Amino acid sequence: VGLATVFFALHGATIKRVDAPPILLLQVRGLVLWLLLMLTAVTVHQNGLLQRRQTLTHMLLGAPGERAWLLLRAFVLTVHALLYWTALECLPTGDCTALVQPFLFTSLFARVWLKEPMRPTVAPCIALHLCGIVLIARPHELFALDSPYVGGAARDAQRSEGVVAALVSASFAGALPILTRVCRRSHW
Repeated sequence: VGLATVFFALHGATIKRVDAPPILLLQVRGLVLWLLLMLTAVTVHQNGLLQRRQTLTHMLLGAPGERAWLLLRAFVLTVHALLYWTALECLPTGDCTALVQPFLFTSLFARVWLKEPMRPTVAPCIALHLCGIVLIARPHELFALDSPYVGGAARDAQRSEGVVAALVSASFAGALPILTRVCRRSHW
């Protein structure tokens, strides 16, 4: 988990430093991932590493009954990345990373879609999470006098756009673990 956190932070810092539109970065990322997938698929297929009764199509597209869910998961991941990278352009990296945390949405989605019981400790955690969001987002109505983001209406609009993009990105990221649980038979 620690190593994943380090890579996530490095990823965010790299995206913040590259001067390119998020959609272009997303396309380059998709191309690199597609090339790595194809290289892996060819290597696995040539070395006979496929499991019994598993075809190359099954390996690339997932289990036949789960393909629609996997496509939905891919779409949700793409929208999450696009919104996260858009938010990185508008907000400081630390604020953006803190706002994109999906814990609140994952808990709510698991309760609604998977009918999982919600432990009593989740409610106070959600309340603390919402307080943290307010402190990071610093809405003008609550923090007008002491806001460190004074810079005119254009800066406020950009910051508001970043906060909205980060929170919507967090909602999409919160759906990813739920969709992964739905697609249990697929290796990815």
